[in-house]
Amino acid sequence: MHTQNDKHFEAKSVRGHIRSVRERTQVNMAFEALKQCACVEPTGPTQRLPKVEILRNAIEYIENMERLLRCSVEVQTSRSSSDANGWSASDALVTSDVHCFCDTDYLV
Repeated sequence: MHTQNDKHFEAKSVRGHIRSVRERTQVNMAFEALKQCACVEPTGPTQRLPKVEILRNAIEYIENMERLLRCSVEVQTSRSSSDANGWSASDALVTSDVHCFCDTDYLV
């Protein structure tokens, strides 16, 4: 026969399990979103990508975006100094873009 204490313990255990499942689902959804944002794809159509690999690829993607941003700032700086030296803004843009694309493995 179940006592009031047993029922309370079972209800608490069920609530904990439901909370755990909800948290796991939220983490998995966040990893899916991260995978989409970082353009991470498994190598094969049926292959699952481990979460650690998703994180590594996302870090690499963020580092590449940081490089692109730094290059963009360099282009703006080059434009300002190039205009003063008689160069056109498009000359600075071409020069800086070539430099930026050589610094990154890929840009999306």
